[in-house]
Amino acid sequence: MLNFDSTVNIATILALVAIVCPVLTAIIDNVFRLIFKCIENKQKRYEQDILHKREIFENFLSSFNEVCQRREYETLSRYASSYSLIYIYLPQSIRDELGKVNELISQRNWDAAIKYVDPISADIYKIMQKQQLTR
Repeated sequence: MLNFDSTVNIATILALVAIVCPVLTAIIDNVFRLIFKCIENKQKRYEQDILHKREIFENFLSSFNEVCQRREYETLSRYASSYSLIYIYLPQSIRDELGKVNELISQRNWDAAIKYVDPISADIYKIMQKQQLTR
């Protein structure tokens, strides 16, 4: 059997460590960068989703109020467009109330529909606040 002295053993160990350490460091760094990038992407998608919903809510509230105040074809068209978008983002209780309002608007019963502007606005505001708090 060959006997190696301790200096050869130490030199061999140091050479292996010098090769392995940078590789391990690079692998660990890449894994953490990948994890961090995934977290950033999830946060970015969440923020975009919140902003998208907020825009839909704001457009609906604006067109809803406007259609009750100015009874023109253009405002009615904008209301109809925003109504269909907001409907999918609201809980069932508000959808039921919104369905009643939509029926009133389609019947051109403006005086009855305008009474719903403040309550529905308050309900949508609460939903928007909840989204901001869950962030």
